[in-house]
Amino acid sequence: MEFLQLEYFVALAKNEHLTNTAKQFMVTPSAISSSVIRLEKELNCTLFDRVGRRMELNPSGKAFLEYAEVILYNLGTARDVLNKMKIQAPDTLSVALWHPSLYSKAVDTFRSKYPDVQFRYIIVDPGITNDIPSNRFDLFIAPIGSFNSSDWFTKVILNDEILLAVPPNHPLSSKRVIDLYDVKNEKFAFTIGGSFSNYCKALCAQAGFTPNIHYECEYTNRPNIVKSEKVVALTTKSAMLCGLFDGIPLLHLSNKPVRYLAIHWPRNRRPSKIAEQFINHMVEYFEPYNT
Repeated sequence: MEFLQLEYFVALAKNEHLTNTAKQFMVTPSAISSSVIRLEKELNCTLFDRVGRRMELNPSGKAFLEYAEVILYNLGTARDVLNKMKIQAPDTLSVALWHPSLYSKAVDTFRSKYPDVQFRYIIVDPGITNDIPSNRFDLFIAPIGSFNSSDWFTKVILNDEILLAVPPNHPLSSKRVIDLYDVKNEKFAFTIGGSFSNYCKALCAQAGFTPNIHYECEYTNRPNIVKSEKVVALTTKSAMLCGLFDGIPLLHLSNKPVRYLAIHWPRNRRPSKIAEQFINHMVEYFEPYNT
């Protein structure tokens, strides 16, 4: 039994006319007639008596009409409830990134514009998991080339320059630009594995030396280690912008290495409206820092 059969039946019961009912649904009279005949076969009884050109309910039809109207009323009510839920449901946005603190200021300004959005962080380090499943989240913020992005669209949000953090009062702290090779004999603080650690090791190799990794720690703990252990650390413009290295001298490298920080979204589905707004917000937020 189909709901359309019930709709045809109830309409015919009220109209008592096959052609008028067909016009109501913009179908042929034979479509209405065939639907009612199938319904009668399923119920194993007749529902109408033909009186001239009129179709009048018989006692079985009158009894069934009461239940059919209740079914259709409840169906309509259920549809209304679901439609209201769609309208009232808050926007949700799940964003995967390596470390929330790097983007906290940018995200906070977005959330101040859209306070009703249900925002969810998912921590993912592309240096540990190279193939990122696109069905786990809406957007992914990560440097270009840090993971297999063949299944993702990409939009650059920041030219993330690599900087060198040195302890205050370090002999190099007054310099603005240095060659990375100049600190080949320094002790380094590195993150414990992951994409940024791998990138920094490759950067040192390109400069012609293997870094003396004196201390490995969690990403946000490096500023404290630079101060307490009197070591140097490679970091990024994004870390500087979020205030992670406030009070610590940051030097530019002469070859100006840059990682292109980007926001990615799956190729197999279009971003939602709120996801598009977040993408545009991140691009606009970091645009002044790309000069």
